[in-house]
Amino acid sequence: QNPDNKEKYPKLKNIDVNTVNAATADSGFETVAANYLKVFDDVITTVEEKPGDVSDACSRLTAVGKMHRTK
Repeated sequence: QNPDNKEKYPKLKNIDVNTVNAATADSGFETVAANYLKVFDDVITTVEEKPGDVSDACSRLTAVGKMHRTK
């Protein structure tokens, strides 16, 4: 709710923080959140499988970051 951070999150500009509470449900948000959790789960699994070589995990995070930058 810090106004200084609003410009950092342009996709959230239309959200009225006064109407958001624990009962608020948004299927779009839930989908995006689930996608992020899947990415982190995949990365953690990759690191656990090869703790001495995290290059695959870094590549996955880099690819996701590039994908979001182009949207």
